[in-house]
Amino acid sequence: MENAVATFTAATTAGRRRARQQTDLQTGALSAPNLARLLLATTAQLRLVKAASIRTIMFPTDNVYVKPGHAEGTAFNTAAKARSGSESLTPPHVGSFTALLQTVLQDNAASMELKTQIAQILTVSPKPATVVTVCKFSKCFDKATTRLEIAVPVTWNALLESLVTLWTTQHGARECQGTAPRGPLERSISEALASTA
Repeated sequence: MENAVATFTAATTAGRRRARQQTDLQTGALSAPNLARLLLATTAQLRLVKAASIRTIMFPTDNVYVKPGHAEGTAFNTAAKARSGSESLTPPHVGSFTALLQTVLQDNAASMELKTQIAQILTVSPKPATVVTVCKFSKCFDKATTRLEIAVPVTWNALLESLVTLWTTQHGARECQGTAPRGPLERSISEALASTA
C-alpha cells in the first residue's frame, strides 16, 4: 500500500513541477521570451475588451458617411498643427461623430424619428460630446473598405442601434462580430517565440 501511495505521489508531483524561473536573479528582470509572452497575452486581453466595448462597422470607402468622417479628421489635424498649443480644440472623436450625425440628417433613407432625435442632439441638449465616447475612421488593408469604430454610453445604445441598422440595411456596411485577428506584429512575435522554443 505504501508503495502504491509513493508511486501515485511521484506521478502527480512530477507533472506539477514548475518550469525553471526565467528571471535574472541579480536584477529580478524578466527574460526576453517571457516578456514577449506577457506582451502577447496582454494584447489578446485588450482585443477581447475592445470587442466587448467598441462596435466595428466596415463601410465601402466610397460611402456617403466615410467622406465627412475623414474630412473632419483632416480638419482636426490641420487645426492642431496651426494652434501650436494656444487654444483647446474639440476632441477628434466628437468632430467625427458630429459629421456622422449631420450626414444622417441629409440621408433620405433615415427615419423621421431618428432625424428628430439627431437634430435635438445637434441643436439643444445633450451635446454630441456627451453622447459618444469613441468614433474613429481608419483605413483598412483592402482600400475598398473603411473601418468605423464607435462606442456610446449605455443610455445611448438605442441611438447607436438605430444608426447601425441604417448603415447595414441601407448603405452596404457590415458589422464585425467578435475579436479582431492578430496583427502582423503579434504574429511575427509569436513566430519568433515558437522558433526559439
